[in-house]
Amino acid sequence: MTSAIANTPHQIPDEHREAAERALEVLLDPALEPIVDMVLTRRDDRYEALAAGGRVTFERTDRGDFVEVSHSGRNPLADQSTDRFVGLDAERGHLHPHRDDNAYPFAYEQTAQLFDSPAAPDLCVIHSAAHNWADQGGHLGEHGSIGIVQARAPMVIGGKGVKSLGVIPRASRLVDTAPTIAALLGCAERADGNYVAVQDGEPLLDVLDPSERPAHVIGFLYDGTNSNVLYDLCARGEAPNVARLIEMGVAFGHGSMSSLPTVTLANHTSIITGAHPGHHGILNNAWFDRASGEQIITNSSATWPWR
Repeated sequence: MTSAIANTPHQIPDEHREAAERALEVLLDPALEPIVDMVLTRRDDRYEALAAGGRVTFERTDRGDFVEVSHSGRNPLADQSTDRFVGLDAERGHLHPHRDDNAYPFAYEQTAQLFDSPAAPDLCVIHSAAHNWADQGGHLGEHGSIGIVQARAPMVIGGKGVKSLGVIPRASRLVDTAPTIAALLGCAERADGNYVAVQDGEPLLDVLDPSERPAHVIGFLYDGTNSNVLYDLCARGEAPNVARLIEMGVAFGHGSMSSLPTVTLANHTSIITGAHPGHHGILNNAWFDRASGEQIITNSSATWPWR
């Protein structure tokens, strides 16, 4: 599926470029390597991921996929597998993985979608898995990164219209949720084959049973839940109702991947709309809106009814 992107993608303005280059010199200094996992940016219709140990430049083709243009040192986005650290024991055995051991699923698409927004930042700085702002009440593994431990969420679908497959060894994406629910309910597709005008996700048709159609679907959103932990609880009988849903349906064993940035309100909106944050416009829990020249605080009770 492809998105209909109405906005003009963000490019770093010429007057910002010099400041951005100076910032990159600081952020990529070896002294900050334990803190800065990598920095993402866009220039000249190409995307870059830069880290202390290497960098990669890639671009989006006319078909909508991505090709590597060049790299030096180690490509920080080289591993985009979804099966890294699957299972609670595997994750516990690799707490706070270094970028050289980490995986970044769908990283090229994740980078591009963010910079598709005209409100995207000049630089997207991703913290390392072992970094936290302890003096501000933070904790290790804070939100934001597309590293697999941070990006991985559970996805369980069960009931009428869903095949009984149990836990399957594959991943989905949170943006697949809305089109999958639409397909499950038998909604009509648009002329372009999508269910909504801006759709990044795909309906997970192979886990659905087209011979049955439910009258309604109920969704439960486990905010911030680790899929390895949840599936382990189910296996040990400590989450019996979720386990029953898995038994009568399917769970994605590799998890369901969040969108960049992997924060709550950006991804809640992605679940509902089937679009990435750079396409639906909720870029973070708080971000700077270039058009209005003000900070948007999405989770403020003063603004959330209309933001």
